[in-house]
Amino acid sequence: ANDTVLTADSAQAAGVKWATVSGSGPDVQVFTSDGSWAKPSGKTITEIICIGAGGGGGGGARGATNDSGGGGGAGGYWTRRQMRTATLGDPVVVTVGTGGPGGAGGTGDNTNGSNGTAGETTSFGSWLDALGGGGGTGGGTTNGAGGSAAALPTASNADATAPVAA
Repeated sequence: ANDTVLTADSAQAAGVKWATVSGSGPDVQVFTSDGSWAKPSGKTITEIICIGAGGGGGGGARGATNDSGGGGGAGGYWTRRQMRTATLGDPVVVTVGTGGPGGAGGTGDNTNGSNGTAGETTSFGSWLDALGGGGGTGGGTTNGAGGSAAALPTASNADATAPVAA
């Protein structure tokens, strides 16, 4: 039935029972630009997901007889963390990284393309961040290389994979 969950109960013969869910559903706050997260009332666990911005692609080269493409920018990292809501401040500053601009293409014969720029970091205060992807390299005598993934997050803000008990 709706509004029920299966819970452990050692007093029951089967060791479980159906219980009615109290309170309202999840409070979802999505940010597509910088802003402030407002702590919801009555919530005990907060799940934070950050997605870093992608890097820009490299510009293509223009040769006298042959052209070559620039490498694609790398996607940004994503990170996830569950925390006790009471631990978090109110409000928390949210910074949404922007994608890296692409490199300029060669404009005259035998000119290389410019490298793309790395994407920016997305962060949830000091609690969690996700680094942006690297920019692609510009084309030259051969096609440019794709951007590389950013370095892994540090242990202080990395993915907390185990769920937090309420």
